[in-house]
Amino acid sequence: MRRLFGAKRVNSMRWLVFIALLVFSVSACAGEDEAYEQYALGGRYLVGEGVPQDERQAVALFRKASDQGLAIAQYYLSRCYAGGKGVVQDEAEAYFWIVVAARGGDKFILDYRDELSNKLTRMQIGEIERRAAAWKPVVPAIAPK
Repeated sequence: MRRLFGAKRVNSMRWLVFIALLVFSVSACAGEDEAYEQYALGGRYLVGEGVPQDERQAVALFRKASDQGLAIAQYYLSRCYAGGKGVVQDEAEAYFWIVVAARGGDKFILDYRDELSNKLTRMQIGEIERRAAAWKPVVPAIAPK
């Protein structure tokens, strides 16, 4: 589990919760709508469940779901940026996505946001929070029938 996001010191209980959330949400969300399906498939690519493990493909799918406003996908996209999984490691981009995800007030997400904020300057945090405040989800075009 440690190598999933490159953590140096990992609280094993926290990682168990993290993996449990991923597995539960991947199975629970599949088939509900496009954003959930993209997120669920991204989770499968991230861990190699039923598909070849491909972190870049996971990030691409998390990004599509994140752009549509799905908080759990935004959380995982943030984790990927923080750990350099499928993308170049970027603490600022990780913080941006977790700030967007934290709008829902989920304690788990808020705790992770606070953890990431310790790695940035106040100036970076202010700039990112302004950018996040202006962010709006993209509504996918509905294909004509």
